[in-house]
Amino acid sequence: MHPGLPELQRPPQGWTVVRHGLAARLIPPGGYADHCRASMSVSPLVPVSQAMPDIETLMRQALSAEVIATGITIEAEVPAIDVQTDSGLHGKRLEFTIRHPKASQSQHRIYSMYRDDSWIYGLHYVADEQTFDFFRTLYEDVAQSIAVTA
Repeated sequence: MHPGLPELQRPPQGWTVVRHGLAARLIPPGGYADHCRASMSVSPLVPVSQAMPDIETLMRQALSAEVIATGITIEAEVPAIDVQTDSGLHGKRLEFTIRHPKASQSQHRIYSMYRDDSWIYGLHYVADEQTFDFFRTLYEDVAQSIAVTA
C-alpha cells in the first residue's frame, strides 16, 4: 500500500523544495538545505492501523524518541489543539521550544499531524528564535492548504 502524497495547495512563494523520497522540505529564500534559519517539511508518515494510538499520543511518542536519540531538552510547550485543513483532513498541532545540547539558542517547532482513512501525514515547522514569528502565519496558511492526492 502506497500513501497518497500530501500536496500544498498554497506552497510558500519563492521557497525551495528539496525532495527526500516521499517527503519534501521547504526552505525559505536565502537558505540552504544544510543551513537555514527556518524550514517546513511535509510527508506521509505511517499507515493507519487499528493498534495505532491517537494522533496526539503518536506526536508525543515521536517527540520522546527524539529527546532520547538527540539529547534535546523541551523548554516550553503549548497544549495540543485540534486542526483541520481546507480539504477536510483532521489532526492535531503541538507547539514547543527545544534546546539542543550543542546549540547556543533555542529552536521553536510546530508539529502538525493529519489523518485520512489510510495514512497519517505530517507537516512541521522549525525555526530559530529570531525567525519563528516571521514565518508563523505563512506556516498556518500552508498547513490549512494540505490536500492528499492519489
